[in-house]
Amino acid sequence: MTRLAESDINTISHSLESCDKILKKQTGKGLFELGCYAAGRALDFSRLKVAAVPVTTGIGIISGFCDTVASILRYLGAKAYVTEKSDVAGMEEACSRRTDILFMADDDAFGAFNVKKGIHSDNGSATGRSFAAALELAAGICGEPVLVLGAGPVGRAAVQYFLEKKARVFIYDLDIYRAGRLKEEFPTVIMLDEWQNRTWTRILDATTAGHFIPRAAVNGETVIAAPGMPLGVPPETAGKCAKVIHNTLELGVAAMLCEVV
Repeated sequence: MTRLAESDINTISHSLESCDKILKKQTGKGLFELGCYAAGRALDFSRLKVAAVPVTTGIGIISGFCDTVASILRYLGAKAYVTEKSDVAGMEEACSRRTDILFMADDDAFGAFNVKKGIHSDNGSATGRSFAAALELAAGICGEPVLVLGAGPVGRAAVQYFLEKKARVFIYDLDIYRAGRLKEEFPTVIMLDEWQNRTWTRILDATTAGHFIPRAAVNGETVIAAPGMPLGVPPETAGKCAKVIHNTLELGVAAMLCEVV
């Protein structure tokens, strides 16, 4: 997962209603509805007890991360809190409080764990599927060409979702071997050596590169779903698009909770 900075998340808790309204305007569904749609089921979180557990391994805790995750979970209707203790002691604390689901992140992974059902959700996969669902709702994808930039966990999950929805999927990654492995897994995907020589109307940016999508690759009908951080769409490109769907943590967390309930 991309390691977020405090500056990436410090306004999220105070802008969830705004994020919800923007998503609803772009896709017809808010955070809760879109998470459920991506998971393929209707859900109710009102009885769920969820803990965000601080993890100190590696570089350490991102200031405000667990509080932000808990605020998103509460916005979705769950009874969410941050454990007072960290790491294994935090897990023990959550279990002693009969918590249903734990959210935990280190330098390499961010997961949600349903301790009662023995299932988990990975942020990369959940984010890829939920932003793919957002692009589907915003632009329609059945039978349409969709460009996925990035063949990592987020891109892979998006590709799988798009194929399930009968889209024509094109993949590009600077790492041709990683793109090749994805092509081997999903043979109908078209692997590109270059993608900037044509205009795309449906793009999912699953990279960690910033401000790299050129104006020449989009037009007034283009919809970009951009879960990647930093945002790959520079202002001059965004201004030429019909829609740019982007948020830092909100939709990914919503999708994780929906997948693990």
